[in-house]
Amino acid sequence: MSTYGVRMSETECRVPTAAGGLEPCPRCGAEQVWVASHSQCVRCRWITPCCEGAALPLREDLTADRRANVLRAWLARNAVAMPSEARLAEMVKQLWEARDDARVRVEHAGVAVVRHRGEATIERGLGPPAVATAQPQGWQVAWKQEPELDLGNERGALRFEPAKGEGIRAALVTGDWFVRPRRGGETIRLGADRPTRTLKNLLQERDVPMWQRENLPLLFHGERLVWVPGVGIAAEYVCGEGEPGFSPSWRVAGKAPLC
Repeated sequence: MSTYGVRMSETECRVPTAAGGLEPCPRCGAEQVWVASHSQCVRCRWITPCCEGAALPLREDLTADRRANVLRAWLARNAVAMPSEARLAEMVKQLWEARDDARVRVEHAGVAVVRHRGEATIERGLGPPAVATAQPQGWQVAWKQEPELDLGNERGALRFEPAKGEGIRAALVTGDWFVRPRRGGETIRLGADRPTRTLKNLLQERDVPMWQRENLPLLFHGERLVWVPGVGIAAEYVCGEGEPGFSPSWRVAGKAPLC
């Protein structure tokens, strides 16, 4: 198929083509048709970019020209504005030629293109990483048991769904609760029969990229770390069988919820 003049093989595209059948429109349920670099609803004209959200493997066997073409097509499939030729060449250089352990984050057109373990991904709506030296205390938002807590500044929101036998025990949701980012040294115990671990080690084990670790909203009860999105709830706060509770999740526009 062709994407903005760049020829892509079907193996490079992870979304079914028209021949293989497209998913119904996520907005109104009508049929979708393939149009150049995206599928479009025949009724409401809703556009779904091809392969939106899929990572881009940074293959070393590609020539310089091919790398630029692949990056250009990938940005187009993810509905990101096209950079100039000079800017595109600089992005290719940073993404492909950086050391394996380098932290690469290229900001462009309101998103950040980041490199992690040989792949490029797009971060939307998270803003730049926090700089600890410039703002040691960072941000903090109080939780007063509302069902949805807006974290502000494009950090997304936390949602607390009523639950039974899972989530955070409702009986413990009293006193001083708040959300803040990492400051270093946080610990949590994820099971009654498991040891207390440092949050740093838990995030490393789960292969969470450094720039994502700095943006994680952490839920505290006083000085106790209670919940980390994508990691879990502290053992002493987990609901028992049949107990009422709150099931937390972190939601950022354009991303799947993280529980």
